[in-house]
Parts: sequence; C-alpha cells; structure tokens
Amino acid sequence: MRFNSVIISSFFASAVLAAPGRERRSWSANTTLDSNWAGSITTLEGNGTFGYVSSTVYAPDLSGQVGSSGVALIGIDGTPACLGGMLQLGVMFNIAVEGPSYLAAYRYGNESEGFFTNVDIIAGDAIKLMVSAPVDATLGFVMVKNLRNNQTATQQFNSTERLCGKTAEWIVESLVIEDPKSPLVNFGTVTFADVQVGGGKDFGPQTDSILNIIENGKVLTSVSVEDDSVLVKYL
Repeated sequence: MRFNSVIISSFFASAVLAAPGRERRSWSANTTLDSNWAGSITTLEGNGTFGYVSSTVYAPDLSGQVGSSGVALIGIDGTPACLGGMLQLGVMFNIAVEGPSYLAAYRYGNESEGFFTNVDIIAGDAIKLMVSAPVDATLGFVMVKNLRNNQTATQQFNSTERLCGKTAEWIVESLVIEDPKSPLVNFGTVTFADVQVGGGKDFGPQTDSILNIIENGKVLTSVSVEDDSVLVKYL
C-alpha cells in the first residue's frame, strides 16, 4: 500500500440487510460546476427514497505529478439535501513515488470510516461497489468486489446518524480542498458501469444533475451518460 496518511485523512474529512428492489437509471440531466465533484447525482422529490446504490467502476490509468489523487465513489445522501448521515464507498487512487496506487475506502456519516486492504486493485480492474441502508434506520452496509481476482470485502455499520435516502451519487472527487498539496490526478476516464438504484419507497419525481469540477477558473472534467453508465473524463 502506497497511500500516505494525509491523502487518506483528506478523503475521510470530505464523511446483512435485505436485498431491495433494483432499477436501472434513465437520464435527463442538468449540468453545473462544482469545486470537487464530477459525475451524476439523482435527487428524489416528495416521499420517494433510495436505500440501495450500486455500480461497477473501472480503476483508471493514472498520470501526473507525485502526490496527485482522486476518488471514484458511489453513495447515498452525500449532498446537503440530507441533514443526517451519508453512506459512501469508492476507490481512492493516487500517484506515489513508487507509482500508481489504489485503495477501496468507505465512510458512513462522521462516525464510521475505513478502508479495505484485503482487496488488491490495479489499473483496469472492474470493481463492483454496493451501498445499502434502510431509510430512517441507523444501519448501513457496503460491499466491494474485484471482479478480476474475486477478492471481496464487506462492512456493516450502526450509527446515530440516520440517512434520508434522498440522493444517489456516482462521483469522482477531488481532495485538493482538504489537502492543497494533493491536486486532482489525471485519471483519463473513470467509467461507472451498470448503474443501479433501489428504494424502500416508490421513487416518484426525481431530478438528475451532472457536475463537472472547476478549479481556479478551469474546468477539469467532462461528464457524459450512456444508457446505464456514467463516464467522467479528465480534460
């Protein structure tokens, strides 16, 4: 493992359940710029709730300066739309002196966070990610599986912070705000394939948003959606 403690801390500073029903996404999105997120967010209106989000993300080829980094993650309630907890799971990546490095990590609210050192990841690997949590409960569950070597890890949580189930996210995150010495790495393209969501209640009306990262007046990413996939390209 070649992640330094500063990069890991930056990620954490940003925050067995019954299988729910699943739904593939259809897209009709608005686009906006953000300081550290690029990807797609779906926000539910009314009484609809998400309790399950999944995707297969491909570990990207990296280039750029030593210390540059990023995270490809999926999640529930990672936006200010929910004043309670959040549940996120993803693949951190950075360029160390020895070369590119990848590490699966998770966070549940401000109480539970960690990483899976027993899942080895290299560029090009297809990584299945799944997060699940019943709405209005304090339980959460995450699962990561490397489809190349079949290494799998899971984690269950019990938190005082309840999820709202109002947003689902497929995001590449920059850690530069938390650590100015860790700029966004050139990740080429991050692909979130087989994007799925599930809920404890009928979804009802929803709004899809596409975000691109802007830094010092320069747009760093370009996001597109294709069927059930989200593609985030570094410019």
